[in-house]
Amino acid sequence: MTQKRTGKWILAFLILLIAGVCPFSNPKTEAATKVSITKNVTVNLGEHTTIRLKNNKKSVKWSVQNKKIIRIYKKSKTKALIKPLKKGKTKVTAKIGKKKYNCTVTVKDKVSMAKKANVTLGRSITVKLKNNTKAVKWSLSNKKVLSIVKKSKTQIVLRGLRVGTAKVQAAVGKKKYQCIVTVKKQTTDSNQDKDYSTGQDEISEKRKLYSYKITPILAPFNEYFYVETEDPNPSDICFFDKSSIYYTSEWKDYLYPCENRFLDVVYENEKTGRVKNGYIFTSYGETDGGTLEVRVWNKYRYEDTGMQVECPIVKDNAQYLIENIPADATSFFDKVGNIEKQLEQLALYPRGTVDTSSTGSVLYPVLAASPYKELSLNEHYDMYPYSKGGLLINNLYPYLLDSLGFPGVISKAAKRLDSLCVVSQDTTHYLVNVTYNGETKKYGGAGSGGRDNLPAKNVEKLFTFDGSGSDFAKDVSLSKLVEKRKMYDIVAAEFMAAEKEKLSGDTIAKVISSNVGGSWIRIGREGYSYETKAYAYMTRIEGYNFEHAYSLEDVWVDGRYVNKNNYFEQGAVFADHPNASIVVRNQRYTGYDDKESIMDYIYDYDEETDTWNFRDGDNLLTLTREQVEAMNVDQNKDQIPASGFIYDGSAEPGTPF
Repeated sequence: MTQKRTGKWILAFLILLIAGVCPFSNPKTEAATKVSITKNVTVNLGEHTTIRLKNNKKSVKWSVQNKKIIRIYKKSKTKALIKPLKKGKTKVTAKIGKKKYNCTVTVKDKVSMAKKANVTLGRSITVKLKNNTKAVKWSLSNKKVLSIVKKSKTQIVLRGLRVGTAKVQAAVGKKKYQCIVTVKKQTTDSNQDKDYSTGQDEISEKRKLYSYKITPILAPFNEYFYVETEDPNPSDICFFDKSSIYYTSEWKDYLYPCENRFLDVVYENEKTGRVKNGYIFTSYGETDGGTLEVRVWNKYRYEDTGMQVECPIVKDNAQYLIENIPADATSFFDKVGNIEKQLEQLALYPRGTVDTSSTGSVLYPVLAASPYKELSLNEHYDMYPYSKGGLLINNLYPYLLDSLGFPGVISKAAKRLDSLCVVSQDTTHYLVNVTYNGETKKYGGAGSGGRDNLPAKNVEKLFTFDGSGSDFAKDVSLSKLVEKRKMYDIVAAEFMAAEKEKLSGDTIAKVISSNVGGSWIRIGREGYSYETKAYAYMTRIEGYNFEHAYSLEDVWVDGRYVNKNNYFEQGAVFADHPNASIVVRNQRYTGYDDKESIMDYIYDYDEETDTWNFRDGDNLLTLTREQVEAMNVDQNKDQIPASGFIYDGSAEPGTPF
């Protein structure tokens, strides 16, 4: 909905390009001696951190904009050690003569982890390391009680292997956080009524009464399987793949009975998950098929029954792309580029299924600021809760990828093509940098197609597992799933059409009205469940036959700074953003058709002349730096807008506040 203005960045790039080949300068010498400061620092309460001033040899005067947020407890010519006092954001300035160097410091809540946690035997639990942004080293005190499924900077997923307790520790630098995890017996699972005290031999003999036939539901992919069996309740068994070419960790692949109860599946017994003649099993996506061991849960762990079952050869989504690279793509980057092209054709954007019979996290459509600077305000429609279980066609499709999952598949495939390549996250969130033999290229994207939520009442029972002509399980394919998805796209778009119209630029322009250039709007923020409110500025434009509104970024308007994430950054001062655009509100403007209207004049910065310019027809209006400084453009830096319109989900979009 927001149109990004990129002209000034192209001009800046050209200037830098010219400067880079200038014979009168030595970039290496300048880079080595130029004084610079850490631009942004994030620190948690209870910790300390350092702001570094590189290449400085002169005396320096350190200062803090808001001493209630942080204090400097030790300083020198090259660094300042700071201690956070309360949550918030402030600026630290290093003044060398008349030159100032600024660092923005963000103070977040303390890093914390629960002291105790419980997990049921055979199940998984997530222990979170809240607010952590640094590298963490996880460890377990007893690997016989717990095993690590996966881990990250902010959480660890553990599986209970044996009744007992174990300590999980997160070491962040010299700081250590510990949680005592207790593994308890299952009390509600019907399988716990069985007497396991008879020993493994008797359990194995009971299991040999049944046969198991494994078939990939979407061949040749390795995530969902149809298991035909007479077993009345196989919830205590798994199929173990002890050797697979796809292993990326010590955690080997198991095929488990699927816990989801999908809306588009016909179940004979929804409680046990039984479909016609069998069950749906799922894996962690690392099996390659072949001979699998039948294992059964015996008190504390899965144990081998001595039985084996054959599974067709299967592959993961990255391997499928690799095997479909054309023969003429011979170089490493040609192959990675072809994988990106395949994904552009295959990838669909994820979309949820909602229960329209109850209300969700918000009652109305939401406009929300994105955490990514390259994106403008995003629309969200969370008026209804997501349906439990979801759709099998969504889970089954191996290329249902958002702007993080898309480059994730490229990363996995690139590393498999050659383990010597290095993959790193780009500053643009949907891209990754792939480096090979000293050369780096960018790859990424996101799935295409409709993203509107589908009402559960419109879901069809597609998977009957009865082998009939209408049974999706009989001959499902990528193309068939895409075709069905497109049909659901139409239904979802029609369902959401009226709500989407409330957030359109045309509708917002009419809400703002024709006697003003623009208005503040109250919005949500992604990642905060919309509870954290933000304020964006929408400017209105008129054409011959239209009115439209779009949100602004990197501008000073109404004495406030609207940042590159499109929301008012409270406390920002002009010195922090001295080249941002300047908005002069509610000016009378005469268009080419001699029609007079009210609009905002947006003055864009010109680095070459150090001025701000706006073209009014044939006239070029200019503001000098002296004029801009006299305007006191940050005079309302700490004051939230007093009036505007609500688009944060708390009221009907367009309601005044």
